Amino acid sequence: MATTASPPRVNVEPRPAPPPTWRDPWAWIGLAALVPLVVRSLGAPLCEPAAEDFDILRRMLLERSHSLFDGGGSTAFWRPVSFQIYFGLLGQLILGHPRWVAAVHVALLALATLLLFRLLRAHWGGWAAAAAASFPLLAESSRSLIAWPSQFSDLGVYLFSILALHEAARRRLWTASLALLVALLCKETAVVTAALLPFMPATPSAPRTGRARWLVASGVVLVAWAAVYQFVRGHAGLELPHGLESDARLLHTPLAVRLLWAWGNSLKSIFSLSVLPAAHDVVVGAIVGAIALAAIAAFARDATARERLRRSRAWVGWGLAWFALGAASLAPVFPLWSPVRSEFASAGLGVCAVGLTSAASPALTAALVATRLGAMWLAPPAPSRITPEPEDRATSVDFVRLARLQLLMKETRGALAARFPTLPHGARVGIHSVPLSTEYAYGGGHALQVWYRDTTLRWVTFGEFRADSAQPVAALIDYQPDHDPQVVLLDGAAVRFQLEAAALVRSNRWSEAVAALDRSDAAQGDTAAVVFLGDNAGRRAYCLAALGRFAEAEPYARRALRAAARDVGARFALATVLVVKGERATALAELDTLLAIQPDYEDAVALRRQLAASREVGRGAAAKP
Repeated sequence: MATTASPPRVNVEPRPAPPPTWRDPWAWIGLAALVPLVVRSLGAPLCEPAAEDFDILRRMLLERSHSLFDGGGSTAFWRPVSFQIYFGLLGQLILGHPRWVAAVHVALLALATLLLFRLLRAHWGGWAAAAAASFPLLAESSRSLIAWPSQFSDLGVYLFSILALHEAARRRLWTASLALLVALLCKETAVVTAALLPFMPATPSAPRTGRARWLVASGVVLVAWAAVYQFVRGHAGLELPHGLESDARLLHTPLAVRLLWAWGNSLKSIFSLSVLPAAHDVVVGAIVGAIALAAIAAFARDATARERLRRSRAWVGWGLAWFALGAASLAPVFPLWSPVRSEFASAGLGVCAVGLTSAASPALTAALVATRLGAMWLAPPAPSRITPEPEDRATSVDFVRLARLQLLMKETRGALAARFPTLPHGARVGIHSVPLSTEYAYGGGHALQVWYRDTTLRWVTFGEFRADSAQPVAALIDYQPDHDPQVVLLDGAAVRFQLEAAALVRSNRWSEAVAALDRSDAAQGDTAAVVFLGDNAGRRAYCLAALGRFAEAEPYARRALRAAARDVGARFALATVLVVKGERATALAELDTLLAIQPDYEDAVALRRQLAASREVGRGAAAKP
């Protein structure tokens, strides 16, 4: 009777017990991935508070509320560990020594990396465990974990989720459950941790009773947390930001669209790619595709590789589930994308990707690590200056946008502290001008109150000041994009006289306007306010040109344009002066520049038409015999 022989199983040598972590060189190699991450973060004012930081800092430091059962200053989320406890413990340090707080974040990232390495090292080789443990570090979006206090919610959920898994791998039910609870109290994403924990391949329990025990423990923690969360949301009136829970257009977006958005953007962020297409996207995608094809080819032709894959398939599937669920948890915030939110899911993708590539060939794992390191290095660096408008990267916030806001906060705080070491109770500080899309970074006035530890202080918008310029203000913040310092303080009287001059210009009262501008210059004590004083010079040039005092108008017009090249009033005054001087070609060039900035400037359009017509007449006369 014929028999069919089963294919022989390839024997894979058993792995020796790993050395203690502190003596394991692969643990240190995994931690070394922090170095490029930190280097690419330098240049930003790390952990300088901005935006919602001020809401929580005000609550914890000024209101001194110790309740854990509200938003802790947030109107959207209940995260008592990452809001109340974190800001309560580190609030003074965030304000006094923000870079020290960034160092704390780096240390916590290092701890999470070591815990994940220890978890995987018991089952994988050292190089594979190091590659997977360091996977979340090799992404440009992870810079935000170092850079922003509010991002402790993502750092905390990652750290305590890894701790929960680490403890579960060692059959420590109580400490694993406690770590899971803390992770949930950092951020809601930890519901994925609760789902993953009972099914982790490293939990060597009996197939039925063991897993059931972990399922019950995770379920109890999850249900208890969810019940309290719902109570706090109702009691404190918490709602997702930007009307995400009430916008009918968003609510009717199909779930499949939201999931594809979350998975696709997470993959891009994990490989340090922008949501918007970039030049190197194709290169990175091609390399990753080539690595995947090489792994498939290795499994097809090499029985040893297939045996290694068989042994690691549980980890590969578990890591893939981690990524899929972690990324899917971002669907409720559609369409507000923030790349750093992919950090949690990236750990799962790292386990899956390294599990696959290491089974195929260590060289493929090395290629994957090198590709992600290169893509991270190609990402935009921290901005060195406060740009007039944010770079469009199709994100609600990312590292570059965040650093821009933090630079503004740092310069504003420095300018105020230099002029006003203290402010009297009830003082007001105005905002004359700030870069586009940055005013929210002041926290609606909470920044001023937190900086000076006084809840009676308040911001005054320029619209409010213009409506009632008689109101007393200590100073007004002014932004000047092309000069240093970029943030200066304007005296209230100086701005008041400038507003008076503007009203006089509109009434064609040129001489009185010049006098008001002179008073404005005299009232402005800080001559570093180049743009403001240049604005006065441009208005003065316009008035002097209207009075026929062209020789006096020209130097003021040129001074104004040196301060701000987009000052159309000064450029029109200069063009008028040039016409009077007979330099019509130069005047036409100035008018063309002006109209490129402001095409509907009627006086400039009329003057240019007049000059062009006279030039045509001159050409016609010259052509006659």
